[in-house]
Amino acid sequence: MTTEYKLDIQNNTPNKPIVAQFAKAPEVGKVKTRMRAVLSPQQCVDLHKRLVAKVFTTVAVADNYIHQLWVSSDHPFFHSLMDENKHTCRSSLHYQPSGDLDVRLTAALKEGEAQGRVAVVIGSDCITLTSNYIESALALLKQQPGLNTVIGPAFDGGFVLLAIKQWHEALFEGIEWGTERVLDQLIHNIELLGFKYSLLEPLHDIDRPEDLSLAESI
Repeated sequence: MTTEYKLDIQNNTPNKPIVAQFAKAPEVGKVKTRMRAVLSPQQCVDLHKRLVAKVFTTVAVADNYIHQLWVSSDHPFFHSLMDENKHTCRSSLHYQPSGDLDVRLTAALKEGEAQGRVAVVIGSDCITLTSNYIESALALLKQQPGLNTVIGPAFDGGFVLLAIKQWHEALFEGIEWGTERVLDQLIHNIELLGFKYSLLEPLHDIDRPEDLSLAESI
């Protein structure tokens, strides 16, 4: 489901990639739960809001791709975020389907494929993820015709970016989400499918107490 609430009219040329930023609603007790050892529940919510906003205002400004904000619910925070940045950012609001993370990611990836576009999914926990980082993934896919997948690894064993040309139902099979094995399991699946892939430089997610120092700039 896609809301009609859009910030700006985007250039919908057929070959323009989609970049889907995933974000949970900022609800007490449901975000940044691994920070509870050092932050109160409300502080966890506040941190989550700052991270989502930082990633949004950093990556939703480029003209080389179509930015979409994929959210877990119709929370007022997301509408406020888009309204406050309507003069500088270009995006549209989309709603994640119910289900596990693989189901939700698949929805965004398949939407891109259905439109004949490269699809990129990113999270909202990495404040060093920039539009240049995204565009480097897109450049690799464009420059190497046989390349199907580009991954931006996270230092914690997950990934901060996944860009694909061709989706397959086995891509996320058996992945233990939220563990340090996510990246290895994803690569294993890609290799089983016979897809060529490339890795970008790893970046830091802000998920654990030891990551908090990285968030001081926001």
